[in-house]
Amino acid sequence: VAKFIAEAIDDPNRGCVEKLMMECRSKRAFESEIIPMEILEEIVNVARYAGSSRNSQCARYIIINSKNILEEIFTFVKWAGAIEWNPEITEGPSAYIMLCTRENLNISDAMLNFDLGLAAQNIALKIKSLGYDMCVIGSYNKHEVNKITQLEDGYKSHYLIAVGKGKESVTIVPG
Repeated sequence: VAKFIAEAIDDPNRGCVEKLMMECRSKRAFESEIIPMEILEEIVNVARYAGSSRNSQCARYIIINSKNILEEIFTFVKWAGAIEWNPEITEGPSAYIMLCTRENLNISDAMLNFDLGLAAQNIALKIKSLGYDMCVIGSYNKHEVNKITQLEDGYKSHYLIAVGKGKESVTIVPG
């Protein structure tokens, strides 16, 4: 089995979806580049096609691309819990996509996080297919970021997806 998997990874004829999945890595430092709102809306639109528990489609999305708000949010993000390095504010993303839900949903936390993960994966693959990079962030000061974004009462933020042109080179080491 291991030999088969190793051969599949090195197969230059693998499908474009598989190639996209393998190239879609978290990037934490970004070039300074504006991403048009139409592109950001296109990215968020693919989240609607993700599967959902009980077909609830409970996730909601907020696109954040104002330079001032991006910089303010940046200060409340914990970029790399397992890595000692963190990006500088000048390496911040071109946008964030906030994944939210209404509060008090009739769904377990496990299923909610599963659904948000599916939506986030669709978003991540779309971002990569457009030549951009991303980082899904769960470790941020939700209270402060909710205030900054003026998140409506009755909603709860769960994740941020940082979007931009990545500066880092990420390599998967075969293991």
